[in-house]
Amino acid sequence: IRMKLSAKGLLFDYGGTIDTNGVHWGEIIRNAYQQHKVPVTREAFRDAYVHVERMLGKQPVIRPDHTFKEVLHIKLELQFDTLNIDDKTLAATIADACYAETRQIIRHASEVLNTLRIYYPMVLVSNFYGNLQTVLKEFNLTPYFTQVIESAGVGVGRPDPAN
Repeated sequence: IRMKLSAKGLLFDYGGTIDTNGVHWGEIIRNAYQQHKVPVTREAFRDAYVHVERMLGKQPVIRPDHTFKEVLHIKLELQFDTLNIDDKTLAATIADACYAETRQIIRHASEVLNTLRIYYPMVLVSNFYGNLQTVLKEFNLTPYFTQVIESAGVGVGRPDPAN
């Protein structure tokens, strides 16, 4: 960055942004299904994806100490259960592939964040599962943000019933 913008700080979102280059997580996982030849239609995948996301928002399945890798494994197992696909090994393989992709993307994002933090205070917001601090530590992202605001931590449900 050669010139400083007139911004007083930067606000980032986590979950489908700095962890996926802005690609929705549904697409990341759907692409992994296709790469691993999971026999499911786009519509069936979408229904399973939405069902699992809603369930995770309502039930305390994800604990504050769950890493992102663990979250992916939980999500993929639940999606496979919803789709009636009895192959835990394949679910784990897809979760691991998505995790590896995320690690690579975050490595690049960290380089950008490291430069930006020289010039700006940065705040991270997320509509996550209540384990964002664990995930930030897992990916060594904690030092980049002066404040982290997670929907679960400020009393906003996931998904917010008001929306």
